[in-house]
Formats: sequence, C-alpha cells, structure tokens
Amino acid sequence: MRSRLSALERDSRALKTSTSFAIDKRPAQLEIDERYTGVRSDLIGRRAGDDIVQIGRRGETTIKWSFSAITSHSFLWQGFVLQDDGLSWELSAEFELRRIM
Repeated sequence: MRSRLSALERDSRALKTSTSFAIDKRPAQLEIDERYTGVRSDLIGRRAGDDIVQIGRRGETTIKWSFSAITSHSFLWQGFVLQDDGLSWELSAEFELRRIM
C-alpha cells in the first residue's frame, strides 16, 4: 500500500536546500530550489547588530529575509520584497518561531 504524505511532508520534500551559515562577520550563502514552481532563491546573509539579514533574488524579484528578536528559544522571521521604486521593502511574510523541546 502506498503511503500518503501530509501537506507539510510534501512541502518539505519540495525544497532542496543548500546552506552554510555561521553567526559571525563573514557572509553566508543560502540557495533554495523550489521543485514545484521551478523558481530558485539565492540569498547572501550577514549579521546586522543582533539580527541576521539575507538579501538576494527569487527568480527576477529582489527579496530580503530578516531574522530578529533572536533568543535561545525563539526568533522572528520576516520576508520582504523590494518595490518598483528600488528603495521600499514590502512585508510579504512574517513568522514567530519558538522552540518546542
């Protein structure tokens, strides 16, 4: 009998992630290949004070991910899209994450 995957399992299998990230002054690179959409995201991350900011491209769109309010148990992850004026960022996603273990 074939097993059925939950939506979360399907979505997690749809992403092929290659990452190398260290919290220091050196930039880090994140590459995400979305198999369902065929769109690739490439971001370069750096520490910005107490936050981590990654800027890059998703297809033809300039994007920014910000990780802030970082503690040992939680953090805030925000995704932004650069607007046509080339200066303004529009919030497109926001996640408050907490460790559950």
